[in-house]
Amino acid sequence: MKELTKSQTYIFLSGGIMMVIGALANLAADIPVIIPTESAEIWHKTGACIFLVGAICFALMQILQKYEGNDITLNRIRKIQIIGDIAFILAGIFLMEKTFRFAYPFFCGSIEQLNFYAQYINNNWIVFLLIAAILEVYTTHRIANLIKKS
Repeated sequence: MKELTKSQTYIFLSGGIMMVIGALANLAADIPVIIPTESAEIWHKTGACIFLVGAICFALMQILQKYEGNDITLNRIRKIQIIGDIAFILAGIFLMEKTFRFAYPFFCGSIEQLNFYAQYINNNWIVFLLIAAILEVYTTHRIANLIKKS
């Protein structure tokens, strides 16, 4: 695996921290005991922006960390890891949609469209986040074990 430079490592780590902070801020804003209702909207907006920027930083730095060998298994695992990175970015985009509702006006024409929006777009950022987290944990451990063997 290609090693990241020191600045790339800082961007990678800060991206991961920003994702955690953004997700926690967004989830905490839904609990009135933790965040007062008056300031919940600000927490939602800042949390969504922080999460998306962190996801982009994290994913880009991980994509820069290329594998330059010939091992078929490591190449396959790297492709799975890139799918996890894309899922992180999609989670950030869906979180931004949940917060700012950019696409909502396109779905408010009929009940069927609103139902589609409620089922497939609204609050599904958590699904992408879960998929990405599972893929990242799996690929990180598999890559570490395969590199240790060789």
